[in-house]
Amino acid sequence: MKKTLTQLHVLGIVYALLLLVMFIMPLFSVPSYSVIQHTTSQLGAQGAPHAWVMNVTFILLGLAVIMETALHLKKQPLASILLFVFGTLLIAIAFFRHAPIDNIAYRAWEDQVHGVLATAIGFVFTFFMVTLAFILPDKEAKVVALMVAILTTILSMMMLILPDVVGMLQRIIFIYAFGYLIVFFSRQKQLKTTLETEEEHN
Repeated sequence: MKKTLTQLHVLGIVYALLLLVMFIMPLFSVPSYSVIQHTTSQLGAQGAPHAWVMNVTFILLGLAVIMETALHLKKQPLASILLFVFGTLLIAIAFFRHAPIDNIAYRAWEDQVHGVLATAIGFVFTFFMVTLAFILPDKEAKVVALMVAILTTILSMMMLILPDVVGMLQRIIFIYAFGYLIVFFSRQKQLKTTLETEEEHN
């Protein structure tokens, strides 16, 4: 079973689902929902139509990250811990949901917890990228990791000062962040396969 799992690009499959949900589900959400202005969290908000679709996607993303980490990133303990936390936080935000867009009753404490979790996700991912900039052996890979960390920081700050385009900014972050993770895990898998092949020949 383990061999079968390692041959699957689990995160890639869930990433494709994420893209579909991010850009198609708004058509089935509340009429006032805007891809430019509203985040994916608001697709899964309290009282939102079909919110379960976005929340299940969050859970699948978290599980995929945890699974890929367990399979392909065993020799980097700090990076592994950060990704396990990242995946766990993604799962958690599905259960502590954002406030609704429309003016309807909601659980304020749950929205506050969601905000804390969402902020933590950004911090953990950025810290993970900075960590990679130090531990990756290839100079070019170090630079790319650092650039991703810087870009994430800049876009996150822009989300605070440009609320009218926060949905667009968040989607940009999701697209390149999970895209980067897919490439990263693929390279870790290739490296692991190469090392195992060399050990067999020796």
